[in-house]
Amino acid sequence: MNENVRKLFRQLADLTPSQREEYYAQRQVPDNLRAELESLLRFDAPPGDSLGGVVESAAEQFLRSHTESPRLPQTGPKPGEDGNGRLE
Repeated sequence: MNENVRKLFRQLADLTPSQREEYYAQRQVPDNLRAELESLLRFDAPPGDSLGGVVESAAEQFLRSHTESPRLPQTGPKPGEDGNGRLE
């Protein structure tokens, strides 16, 4: 492990996954370095917390990759209807 990775690991080890994401974004950490750090950090996580961290990280990545939410179908009465399908 090179010294740069070692230093970053020490800085990131106590951060939550969302704090690490913010750190990577602010400092424009390259994807390959980020992947290496996350791999190391997964092995460093306490056993009881690893599932929560994985879920949180996966959720954040999903949300970032889907910045535009799809349009949901309109529910409720259409304009001019009373809720039973009859025109008002």
